[in-house]
Amino acid sequence: MVEDEQAQVNFDTVQVYVESTDPIPQFEIRPTNEWLYPSRFTLDATISSDVDKTNGFDQLDYEWNFPEELRVNILETENNNEKLIVEFNGVGTHTIGLTVKDQYGKIAEMEKDVKIDSTIRPEIDISPVATYR
Repeated sequence: MVEDEQAQVNFDTVQVYVESTDPIPQFEIRPTNEWLYPSRFTLDATISSDVDKTNGFDQLDYEWNFPEELRVNILETENNNEKLIVEFNGVGTHTIGLTVKDQYGKIAEMEKDVKIDSTIRPEIDISPVATYR
């Protein structure tokens, strides 16, 4: 609204379109604490962000991508695939991809490498033997 010196008033309405921001994918790769499963890892994308989500206007979907030749067992998922516990079935350095999509169709991707040194899951049976002196 504008008013001049002669008290003339004028106003106009303008519609402003604010486009959704792109999500920012981030994730951590952490080995589990179970020594029995050396190829078991937690993939955690809770550090991914989107300004729209922070302001309460958006929801993110997470899609994990693994090399086809690598068989990965997904053991647990949390919060719409935001966090996974996986078990790798092949040694070597493998690339893991994360695609984050918001409800407005904005998509962002990132990749990280994980090194798997062993997939052996040892089992040790110990039977105590009593000795007499």
